[in-house]
Amino acid sequence: IEDGRLFLLCEEVVRVDAPDQVVYRELLVRMRGEDGKLVKPAHFVPAAERYFLMSALDRWVAREAFGQLARLPADAHRGILYAINISGQSISDPEFRDFMIAEIEASGVDPTRLCFELTETAAISRLTDASRFVSRLTELGCKFALDDFGAGMSSFGYLKNFPVHFLKIDGSFVR
Repeated sequence: IEDGRLFLLCEEVVRVDAPDQVVYRELLVRMRGEDGKLVKPAHFVPAAERYFLMSALDRWVAREAFGQLARLPADAHRGILYAINISGQSISDPEFRDFMIAEIEASGVDPTRLCFELTETAAISRLTDASRFVSRLTELGCKFALDDFGAGMSSFGYLKNFPVHFLKIDGSFVR
């Protein structure tokens, strides 16, 4: 973060019946190594988790994403949700929710264009914190996706009390 080697990559999701129509853009953090080559998230995210740096990483991603979205022309957002992953550490950070609200408001980004992705394991293992986080940001108009559904505790039962808008089914089910 301090060396400025992080950047956001955009992965687009298109409609099956209209492959030229983007409906969802997931903003993914990536890192350049000291040699300038791409470092896979599998090599730096576990270290950030181990050393309790995920909240700092999530804050960087949010600021960068909101800054980039705020600079886009207004018509660039039409019909597209922009998704940002949130870690379990950040969900459990009592100051993170207020940080996110303040950043959204300061950026001027339309909260209805935002979708936050939480992994099933992180959300369910921190259900009370996750429910508070989701409820408060949903009040602003943000959407939520439960990512990697089926990879962890995979029960539809808790979904009745956990207000997410989208389920992203784990690839193992699709295969």
